[in-house]
Amino acid sequence: MLDHLVRSAVLTVFRERVRPETLTGVVDAFDEHDPIEIGDDVAVADYVALLAQMPALANPVRQLVGDDQSPALVASAVELVLEGLHLSKRLNKDAVGGRSQYRARG
Repeated sequence: MLDHLVRSAVLTVFRERVRPETLTGVVDAFDEHDPIEIGDDVAVADYVALLAQMPALANPVRQLVGDDQSPALVASAVELVLEGLHLSKRLNKDAVGGRSQYRARG
């Protein structure tokens, strides 16, 4: 029950804050990118580096963080975008332990 409420809240915030037209490039980028692994033990610097590896992700993240480019905030925004795409059925997700792996559908 609680898990459903959290997923619903994440999806609502994602849909309200991220413009859908900025997400097509992110979904397309997963077709040419290895799965992305996130989790509590992933350094925030790795999330920032991910934006350089997958430039399409930068625009939706910027929509969420605005001018505040602090690594912790960027990491949170990346996680929200990826989880929102998963909950929107545009990315697949595998969760193992404290980590989640996002990959292209198909």
